[in-house]
Amino acid sequence: MHVKLDKRYCLQLKAHDKKSNTYLHKVLTWESGPGVEWLIDNFGLDLSLVSRLGGHSQPRTHRGGQKFPGMTITFALMEKLEEVAEKQPEKARIMLKAKMTKLLKGKLCELLMTK
Repeated sequence: MHVKLDKRYCLQLKAHDKKSNTYLHKVLTWESGPGVEWLIDNFGLDLSLVSRLGGHSQPRTHRGGQKFPGMTITFALMEKLEEVAEKQPEKARIMLKAKMTKLLKGKLCELLMTK
């Protein structure tokens, strides 16, 4: 990474107001490396380049050769979810035009949905 982590943390705090969630900033800064590695390892994504996007003072956005890195990551996650829902329907089910009524927290999170 081109920017030291402590500098990235300070830049994030500076970019947001005093009421920002500092815990969230710490997680986003210090856990970004393992998160990027997880995406690369589990979804075969090319995130080998680090670039500066609009509003950034330093390069910090991981991307590959694709034009829209966020769309590429989201599409890979959606494809994996569709694969799991098809092969292991007891683990995941995709519902369209449903309303979430409750989030149950436990060993696994479960959404209660209504059509």
